[in-house]
Amino acid sequence: MPSNLTVSPFDRIIVSPSSTSVTMSIGVVEDGNDVEVIVIEDGKRYVFPKEDVVILPISSASAEDLCQFVASQLTALLSNHGNISSISVRVDEGIGQGAGCTMVL
Repeated sequence: MPSNLTVSPFDRIIVSPSSTSVTMSIGVVEDGNDVEVIVIEDGKRYVFPKEDVVILPISSASAEDLCQFVASQLTALLSNHGNISSISVRVDEGIGQGAGCTMVL
């Protein structure tokens, strides 16, 4: 198995935070087959098909928050494996833009 495994379950979907951040307040409403995202400051509404949206327990959809979320999920999955001492995760938004973190198990 390669040491640099790429996993992309969030590719080509909309990632929405479930809670609000300090910089932007949003409301997320699941309604039937749709997910509505409301930007509270300016009242803009965005409606997406539910199958195209993943709502995550994070405060923003930034590379930093996504990186911490993925790292914490992997840490929980791999914590019982005695031969793994740490994991490194990187989330890139584009060329030269992204975030990385290392979690010690």
